[in-house]
Amino acid sequence: WARRQPALASRLAAFSVFYAVEMVNWQTGNVDEVFHWKISVLLAAWALASLACQQFVDSIRWSIQVRFAWGTLDSMMLLAVLFVADGAASPLVVGYPLLIVCSGLWFRVRFVSYMTALSLLSYGILIVDFYYWRPYPPPQFDPNFDRPIINALALMLIGAAIAYLVHRVRTLSSFYGRQLP
Repeated sequence: WARRQPALASRLAAFSVFYAVEMVNWQTGNVDEVFHWKISVLLAAWALASLACQQFVDSIRWSIQVRFAWGTLDSMMLLAVLFVADGAASPLVVGYPLLIVCSGLWFRVRFVSYMTALSLLSYGILIVDFYYWRPYPPPQFDPNFDRPIINALALMLIGAAIAYLVHRVRTLSSFYGRQLP
């Protein structure tokens, strides 16, 4: 099943790991109940939407459009989770590079570029929220503005590297006479 539907399998595996960590944090009292239930609802909605997207990806007629919609959904849901969490100070910011890297599994350079742009936009919204809309950054967070710039540059470089790799794989695949999906 995981080989036939790697996009859904990887998402559900990531959700499971994240939710297991969240459950441990909730059980040990590291997060409050309101936070736990908000995250639970967001993850459940994200998982159900991913299941629905997988059903549409399997249909040939909607496959390409649904991939882009699914990528948009992933970016929006990650942003929603980060809004509930500590924003830009959350370790879940690592989700943006993961979105870009996993977009390469579709073997479409345009999709990798789209997910890179979407991740940068979403991260930009998160940064504006964190530095300008929130009353104060958390005390353990470095208030200097160099961190978001470095992260944005890293997202662009990761996107460029993954797009190049996808392009190379597609070129080699066509050279050896195999078509990628």
